[in-house]
Amino acid sequence: MLLYLLIPIGVMILYSFNQSHSALPQVTFKWQGFTTQWYKEWNQVPELTPAFFLSLKLGVLASSLATQVAAEMTAKLGRALEPGRWLAVGDSGNDAALFAQFPVSAAVGNVRAHLSRLPVPPAFIADEERGHGFAAIAGAVLRGRG
Repeated sequence: MLLYLLIPIGVMILYSFNQSHSALPQVTFKWQGFTTQWYKEWNQVPELTPAFFLSLKLGVLASSLATQVAAEMTAKLGRALEPGRWLAVGDSGNDAALFAQFPVSAAVGNVRAHLSRLPVPPAFIADEERGHGFAAIAGAVLRGRG
């Protein structure tokens, strides 16, 4: 995926050193020789400087807006994801970190085979295993809310 984004940039950088035999500066994909002419004459293109500064202004504005939105979303998400507000449900030993992080935790019955390896066991273990255990936990939560 990264190459998909970087290859066109690399091609444009490569072709920025392509020599043009035309009176007008134009892009050609036929290699006509190496030159640094365009880097010497960049400030002689009248539309380039205002376009460059407009791009900088828009980049700063977009970055500032994205940073502001990200900061607000992070703050809201942080409050929404407080461990005491959520029920963490697991089903095996690989959920040990989940059970340790969330004080309100539950597990389906097949976690019993892994209890000796769990530093912090779940607060509740359903009698049923696998999908039936998840259904039992969901039913208990829904009954408790009603």
